[in-house]
Amino acid sequence: MRRTRHAVLLMLAVCLVAAIVSPHAGAQAPMAGEKTYIELILDSSISMSARVEGWKSRMDVAKAVMEQLIRDLPEDPNLMVALRIYGAELRSNLTPCEDTVLVQPFAPVAKARQNMIDQVKSMKARGMTPIALSLEQAARDFPDKTARNIIVLITDGEESCGGDPCAVSARLQADGFVMNPYVVGFALTEKQAALVRCIGDYYSASDTASLRQVLSTIMARAVAPAQIEVQAWAGTVNVTRQAEIEIVKSTGEIVQSSRTAQDPPIVRAQVDEGQYIARGRLLVGSQVLTAQAAGIVAKPGQTSLVRLDFGPLDGKVRVTARASGQDVSDRVDIRVLEAGRPVTASWSGIPPTTRLQAGDYTVVVTHRQYPELTRTAMATVQTGRDAYVDVDLGELPAALEVTVTYRGAIMSNLCQLSVLAPGQAAQVIRNTADGRVFRWTSTPGVYDLNVMYRDVVAADKAVLGVQLAGGRTTNITVNLDDILGTLRTRVVAGGRDVAADAKVTALGRDGKLELPYAAGFRQALVTPGVYAVGAVYRDTESDSYEAYVKPGEITDLTIEVKLPGRIAIIPTVEGKPMRPDKLRAWAYLDGASVGNDVAQSDRVEIVVPEGKYNIVGEISEPFAQRREAPGIQVRAGETVQVKMNFDPAGLLRVKLVSDGKPFTEAGVAVYF
Repeated sequence: MRRTRHAVLLMLAVCLVAAIVSPHAGAQAPMAGEKTYIELILDSSISMSARVEGWKSRMDVAKAVMEQLIRDLPEDPNLMVALRIYGAELRSNLTPCEDTVLVQPFAPVAKARQNMIDQVKSMKARGMTPIALSLEQAARDFPDKTARNIIVLITDGEESCGGDPCAVSARLQADGFVMNPYVVGFALTEKQAALVRCIGDYYSASDTASLRQVLSTIMARAVAPAQIEVQAWAGTVNVTRQAEIEIVKSTGEIVQSSRTAQDPPIVRAQVDEGQYIARGRLLVGSQVLTAQAAGIVAKPGQTSLVRLDFGPLDGKVRVTARASGQDVSDRVDIRVLEAGRPVTASWSGIPPTTRLQAGDYTVVVTHRQYPELTRTAMATVQTGRDAYVDVDLGELPAALEVTVTYRGAIMSNLCQLSVLAPGQAAQVIRNTADGRVFRWTSTPGVYDLNVMYRDVVAADKAVLGVQLAGGRTTNITVNLDDILGTLRTRVVAGGRDVAADAKVTALGRDGKLELPYAAGFRQALVTPGVYAVGAVYRDTESDSYEAYVKPGEITDLTIEVKLPGRIAIIPTVEGKPMRPDKLRAWAYLDGASVGNDVAQSDRVEIVVPEGKYNIVGEISEPFAQRREAPGIQVRAGETVQVKMNFDPAGLLRVKLVSDGKPFTEAGVAVYF
């Protein structure tokens, strides 16, 4: 939260009603010792004399509510209040559009309360509505620009002196003086609401109860907002700067927060009263740690301090080395690499054990007496857990070459290979040397292979009991025809092949898949089964198609996307173009209106599905007219033009004479 030159601009449209601030709510300032300055700006313009509730005028209601508001203000030593009134004609030397007067400078509530009540009671609806000028002068009333400066503007309408209150509000915000503007409209027309909405967050109230509720919420946030502060820890280490932290409402909505510049920082958010959850993510190597604190209760005037704990950031690594079936863990040297760089590790005990920060490591184990017996293993260290590395240094090496195919094509580059031998951890080969063959060397023995296809779908195939002999290369070809099939689709729209620009998804037992574009098709290898396939082209969805994919076969499917059509209505008056925004148009299909009319530079367009429509157009100027165009056939992807010609306005001339001379003293009325 910014701590310098900030204010809250509250735009509270007329009739602020009762019970604004309870005696307890907001009595505590947001930060210990920080002063809050609230300036009330009241509307006393002539429009306040309008009736609003029975025989009560807007002024009657506003005065009653403001009197109650002022009476209920808490006598907090850190709360200062002031009162400014515009439109009351309090000073004869001010013009109507200069008529804005500070009738109560800032003072503690106890000193200012009675004068403010007296000023409110004496208000009469008389003048204009200079909102922009009042905001500008109010900004100069605050004695401390670094305090919490709050402007509460009460008005029953829009600016009437040519000023731009929205621009003033924006400038105050840009200068760092205003934050969190609020706008409350009470019984405003849509036009009036639109003219004040741009000042800040807009709240609408339609009666006394709703206005009381809205205003109570706003004042609670302005005077003493609830606040949540979060720091993240991993053991004894503060990791707030490295962690991703978010504060979430009980409804699941993420709250806007900020991170302070101090070291270590604090993640802070101003929130409404209620319950919240703080959750965090911390990336440690390839491991993502998560932490959560639930049941955080936020109350006005209080700061909830939250600690997210990710736990310790390191874990144990234990290495067991074998050669010729014997445990040789006490006779090996061990090197640790992280991303190819050496990592210092202190090994102790049998089996050798060390502690490493969480991450992915390469462990190189070498027999001290026989350095040619060296093996490398991967170790993923996770926080708070033990990672076990079992290494068999072997005897003579044996070689294995594995080629993966589908329908005769080599697929090794899209696969991973894991090799498992009895008594050893599985070894995963993620990349092949040349993209065609997996090559691996080890000690002789019987191994189980697992080929893992990883592309649009994931599919595994096991090959069990592969015998590897020392000093020889064993070649294995693994065919995936029995676990994969090809789903190949064309997409057509308007008679054209649009597969390259379309999105195609297939829903099957593996979930929803998106088919990539290759060789003129949207296609992918998928697991056999039944799929619901659909396409999206130019934001238009196709119908769902069923496809049964068989193992080792290509299933072809053509998907048609039915594009919507457009109706372009060109309005004219006596054959001459007219402004399209003067025309309202509707397209009816089977008696129901379809689509929305959108005015373009020379036409009005309606986007509709394929079909036959009755088109209706209406204008209100120069006089109300209606035109219909029935039976308009619209085809997918096409634009149909409909011309509508309207009649021009006629001219009636009346000449008055008296005693044979032109007579101009009388009025003329025309009835239609």
